[in-house]
Amino acid sequence: MTKEVFVIVEIAQNKKLWIRIGSAWENRDGSIKVILHAYPGNGEVLIRDPRPIGAALPMTAASAA
Repeated sequence: MTKEVFVIVEIAQNKKLWIRIGSAWENRDGSIKVILHAYPGNGEVLIRDPRPIGAALPMTAASAA
């Protein structure tokens, strides 16, 4: 199953913006292939199951981890 890869950027105090920067797939052997279209400046990414088309991503997050 395809996963979505995001970087979470703080845009204001207690406000974070989720930016999709790539995709990930689980291989048959259990390893994960990740393709990034941008490099996160902080070196951290979040990999999630895809949301239904049209579903909004959270604009704020208590924690990126």
